[in-house]
Amino acid sequence: MCYGYQFAFGESINRLIRYPTHLLLSGLETDSLNGSISSLLYVAFQLTFAGLTAALISGAVVGRMKFSAWIAFIVV
Repeated sequence: MCYGYQFAFGESINRLIRYPTHLLLSGLETDSLNGSISSLLYVAFQLTFAGLTAALISGAVVGRMKFSAWIAFIVV
């Protein structure tokens, strides 16, 4: 979340790299809109899917991966 939101939705330097305008969610206000919903609500929606993905992966690799390696993978 520290970098992911601005990487996906920030202003583009080129097609791959983005300006860190919303790094650590700086510059997002409670009244800023993303389409017709609040930007912070949209961040929470995206964070739900990030957490769900981590949970699905942990269920798939349980017992097959060291815990420290799994933590490193989830953080990245």
